[in-house]
Amino acid sequence: MRGATGAQVDIPAKPDVPWLQLWQWQEACKLDAMLPAFKGLQADITTTPCWVKFGDSNVVCSSSSSLVVVVIVVVVVLVVVIKY
Repeated sequence: MRGATGAQVDIPAKPDVPWLQLWQWQEACKLDAMLPAFKGLQADITTTPCWVKFGDSNVVCSSSSSLVVVVIVVVVVLVVVIKY
């Protein structure tokens, strides 16, 4: 199981940015809708690009307002890599 699989969240159309995959947009919208700590993520995600190279992976986010977003993405990548 991955993410908020049972969540019913209205997800607007994905912004037209080449680096943002559909699943990333959907998960960001779910976080924005479901967890108060992520309020505003949906609006912030495409404002200012930020690129993090982590091992062989490139993590892209666009929230300059908070480095926390980048840290969370890196932690999620670590959890997935360690778990699987």
